[in-house]
Amino acid sequence: MSDITANIVVSAPSQLFTMPRSFKAVANGKIYIGQIDTDPVNPANQIQVYLENEDGSHVPVAQPLIINAGGYPVYNGQIAKFVTVQGHSMAVYDAYGTQQFYYPNVLKYDPDQLRSEIDNKLIFTTDNIESESIPEIFSYILLNGRYFYEPSNDSVDGILVKKSSNNRIWKMKNCSNLYASDFCTDTESIQKAYEVATSLDAVFVIDKEFNNLLATTDDPESPGNNAFKSVLRCIDNSTIKFIGDGALKLANQNRPQSHVIYIHNCKNVKIYDPVLFGDRRTNTTIGEHGWGLTILQCENVYVRGGVYEDMFGDGIYIGMKWGSTDGNVPKNVQIDRPVVRKCRRNGIAFTSGDNVTINNPMIYEIGDYDGITGAFPKAGIDIEPEYDEDTPGTSIPRIVNCSISNTYINGAYTGFEMNIFPYNLVIDLIVGDITLDNVTARGVTATRVRTGGIGTISIGKVIYKSNPSDYAVFEMLGNDRIRIEIEELVDETTIATGDRNIRLLPRPYDPSYMSNQFRGLKIGKCTSAISRYLLLAGSDLSQYHFDIDIGQENDPITCSLEYATDVRPASLRGFIGGTVVVDSFKYTKTLNSTFFINVAVNDIDIILASTGDFRELKIKRSLTTSAPTRASGIANIKFAHAGSEVTQVASADFGAWIKLKNKEGTYTEITGMYGSWTFS
Repeated sequence: MSDITANIVVSAPSQLFTMPRSFKAVANGKIYIGQIDTDPVNPANQIQVYLENEDGSHVPVAQPLIINAGGYPVYNGQIAKFVTVQGHSMAVYDAYGTQQFYYPNVLKYDPDQLRSEIDNKLIFTTDNIESESIPEIFSYILLNGRYFYEPSNDSVDGILVKKSSNNRIWKMKNCSNLYASDFCTDTESIQKAYEVATSLDAVFVIDKEFNNLLATTDDPESPGNNAFKSVLRCIDNSTIKFIGDGALKLANQNRPQSHVIYIHNCKNVKIYDPVLFGDRRTNTTIGEHGWGLTILQCENVYVRGGVYEDMFGDGIYIGMKWGSTDGNVPKNVQIDRPVVRKCRRNGIAFTSGDNVTINNPMIYEIGDYDGITGAFPKAGIDIEPEYDEDTPGTSIPRIVNCSISNTYINGAYTGFEMNIFPYNLVIDLIVGDITLDNVTARGVTATRVRTGGIGTISIGKVIYKSNPSDYAVFEMLGNDRIRIEIEELVDETTIATGDRNIRLLPRPYDPSYMSNQFRGLKIGKCTSAISRYLLLAGSDLSQYHFDIDIGQENDPITCSLEYATDVRPASLRGFIGGTVVVDSFKYTKTLNSTFFINVAVNDIDIILASTGDFRELKIKRSLTTSAPTRASGIANIKFAHAGSEVTQVASADFGAWIKLKNKEGTYTEITGMYGSWTFS
């Protein structure tokens, strides 16, 4: 078939097909090739594909093309090169018949040897149109071996439209990739090239390191306002890809606010592997703002990977524009595997969003590093719904249908911060496991000042590789309907350095005691191989109201409460974990849920008081008691026994135990017992 001129490769340029969201091969998949803008799976739309032999000859082959287990197109089991003679669409399906890729027009232009409009015409090749005097005989220009230009009468802009030295005007034809190294030197040219690429439906490829970039690109809604100026401002329906040494590095403008990439009021934006550097090391102004990637009101944004380093404020910021009144928040945003390093304020700040997903963030050295003082909260991740309370009509932030998964934080003042303070906040956030290492002050912290909120922040396991001063701090949470639930605190440190503190702090000078409300706080379990957990209170516990679960009954580690002398909490439900030895009268609600009672004085029974305690309690009489004739038991129960109502149960049997749970407004439930117990 020597008359075939086939030089358009339809297998991947590397001849390796991988899944769109991972580096796994599309094993045992299928490739279909068809006419442009059609479904190539339909045989009526398919075009002829050829197998190219080593001698350059071509053999027609049937569709679909087969992908082997390693991700390579094969013919009769052998890796092969497949070609065709025209522009085409391509669809790639996995072994289960699920479409993984579809390209309506792979080339975005017709192949040069078949294009009728350039057949028998000459193409001028150059790497600088402006310096060339291009004779009339040439009807097309190939710039840098990448871009076709044709004659035009449009206005010159330096990228899309260029003028040769003999005043001929040339306009770029469609291209699939526009490379920053071919057109860009500074912030202005980067923004312009990106907008040209988007107008051509091309990928803007940042393929070189750009240094000393000024954040001078305006937000059209706030022209001239330095707080919203950036290096690159995203627009609708655009794709940015960083490859090789590609990076954007901010110059020091000694300005308290700037953005490297800024996404606001746009939709359908994709960014792949961004590498962004801020001015943390050189900026000497006072402030805490300066962002790598800023995502404000927008829709349908995907960011894959990337490095966000040396920001004056946050590596990544997701939320509403300050002072917004339109009620909009970022919607349908996904960020996969970001790496954030050496930022002054936070690794990631998340303040508003609807269907925002952050997967596998890795965050390092946030706050005080390299001799540079950080800005609070200095958190790996900061959940901080914020808005301009001083501006009437400002939209209240919300975080709904959002998730953060598999977080790793190594180096921060606070690991995971929750500043959930606005009035009437609505929040629905699922946070998977969090691994913390080299966090110095607080592992997990939550602060709630206002009321009227509703929703849940649900956190998986918080795994500690080193010891912060406090494993968890909960501050002035307030009496509303926002719940904070943590599945488990896991101490994986290897050096016993004292207790693992869980600290409760009220709001100072609060005569109504609203800040002493800690309802809706749940920690499912606390585990450690070497230490115990302490629940610490910041003021008079007689004013506190808790609804807390910590640990579980079978924990080998004793979870303890620490109180000031003669101070008792007004209400404590569900503090579970470990076993406490009791040798004198106690209120059960000040203790753990499993008790060994050791009667040490012959003439005194030890009967515990369970008023207001609605946990499941287990009371055991010690086998080593020194007063074998005296009873051990629990009072303030309510139970129907032998035709009458009783309020106390006790036993003098060695090793006897009883498990029970008081019920509000009804009878106590007894779930198990051993030995002889007397009801009275």
